[in-house]
Amino acid sequence: MRADRPALKMQLLSTKARSMSDLFPFLASAEPRQTDVRILEVILEIADGDEVEADRIWQAPSNLELIDILVVLTDRGLNPEALKWERMGVLWSRGIQEIF
Repeated sequence: MRADRPALKMQLLSTKARSMSDLFPFLASAEPRQTDVRILEVILEIADGDEVEADRIWQAPSNLELIDILVVLTDRGLNPEALKWERMGVLWSRGIQEIF
């Protein structure tokens, strides 16, 4: 995850009236992707708001990206094992934990 994300943060702060799905169609794709939107939010954050890169991460994340996703979800107080990411399989977060 890149440390410098001021453009994405400014975009998010300046558009309170619009929904996140309107801003980022990637987030609106949670249902057809059969993926929890909170996972997509983290993926989009890791991709610095770049939806093409976010799609690549969703389709074929590196081990480092998977770990980043797990860490961010956990830091937000979420249980990654309870979140669905169909493409990665039901127990995707357990596989990541084995990397540690």
